[in-house]
Amino acid sequence: MAYYAQLDEDNNVIRVSKLDDFYELTDFGELDEQRAIDKLKSWHGSDTKWRKTSYNANFRGQFAGVGCYYDAREDRFIDPKPYPSWKLNQKTFIWEPPTPAPPSTNTHTWIWNEAFQQWDREDQ
Repeated sequence: MAYYAQLDEDNNVIRVSKLDDFYELTDFGELDEQRAIDKLKSWHGSDTKWRKTSYNANFRGQFAGVGCYYDAREDRFIDPKPYPSWKLNQKTFIWEPPTPAPPSTNTHTWIWNEAFQQWDREDQ
């Protein structure tokens, strides 16, 4: 199985479709991403935009989900920004809080409080 993310005009993921590998195979048994994209366009409209995504995060950074963003320059999917104060790490492409979370234990975890720009303890 292969997975393809449909992108809107701003490269935001609006759908993820599962597609049988058959649609990617050439006559020589090689995988061809464009072949699958052409099939998806025939089903969903020639004006739709698709990018293959990896369920195991083997390429394009991570598995695309609805709401993710496709960065064409970096050729990778990025999660939605969780909070306005968080910054995107340009090496890992993961959103990071202004301060790292304290370590969690068996009795509590931490949840980000955007209003106070701090980690709040959440007992389990």
